[in-house]
Amino acid sequence: MIKKASGTINNATIKNVYALGTKAITSDEWIKITLKDQKGYVISYLNAQGSYTPVRTADRSKEPDVIYREDNGDDVIVYTKKLVELITYELKQPTTPTPTPGGTIPNIGNGSVIGGGGFLGGGGSTSSESKKAPFTDIIGHWAENAINNMYGKGVVSGVTATTFEPDRSITRAEFATLVVKTLKLAGNGDEQMFRDVENGAWYAEYVNLAAMSGLIVGYDGNFRPNDTITRQEAAVIAVKAYEFLGKEAKKAELNFIDKDSIGAWAKDYVAKAAASGIISGMPNGSFAPLDLTTRAQAVAILERIY
Repeated sequence: MIKKASGTINNATIKNVYALGTKAITSDEWIKITLKDQKGYVISYLNAQGSYTPVRTADRSKEPDVIYREDNGDDVIVYTKKLVELITYELKQPTTPTPTPGGTIPNIGNGSVIGGGGFLGGGGSTSSESKKAPFTDIIGHWAENAINNMYGKGVVSGVTATTFEPDRSITRAEFATLVVKTLKLAGNGDEQMFRDVENGAWYAEYVNLAAMSGLIVGYDGNFRPNDTITRQEAAVIAVKAYEFLGKEAKKAELNFIDKDSIGAWAKDYVAKAAASGIISGMPNGSFAPLDLTTRAQAVAILERIY
């Protein structure tokens, strides 16, 4: 039974409630549920504690006790072995955040401010007088304009007051934070989505909100926040962010000379990212899928989405 619903949940607008009865449906085999015309919506299931947990995209053959989703055209297919209720909803996307008196962007969720310091995505000034970043180590760098632009929009900050470290590899937590800030996602990100992302970590709300929005997935229930992120991983997340904004990523054949080295799970996303101008290849015609993404590259990628 499908119940139309209105209202909000965790700063989200509910679209549909799929009520499957008062008792949980259980099966030894996978239950396949097709949700028509629900692509682009966050989908959550009612858990045993009575709250909703987002359904994520993953390999159900590796984690058989977890519920999964797959996009199929305009539809979403959910696979599960136990289920009571599903809901589909959209997270609210606010207008450009209002800077605090100190010039930093309020953090999602509880309105506290995360200082810039040592991670990408800290609050930067958004005043018209501060469009150019004060970082001395980006002068003449190929990504100087992109970094200045995203700094001026309050999306990125430096490692220190005068350094950005553009060529340092970016971590998965840093990249997730940057994506959330680029999309201006708002919501309550205090529900722990991964075992190794503990509440209280500076990146926790950002990572949780990115997962709730279907932008990131983990590894066997962990996110590995301090691991560096590869180019193919960044391409996957970037395309998801691009499509989250309602933009249609172009489809094309992979022409990189090392296309066979790109993970099967990432090939379609890399092709879309390249065809849509989100991410480019290397000068020698390769994509280098396992190379690490630098802070400068991450900013340049997400500036094209902004």
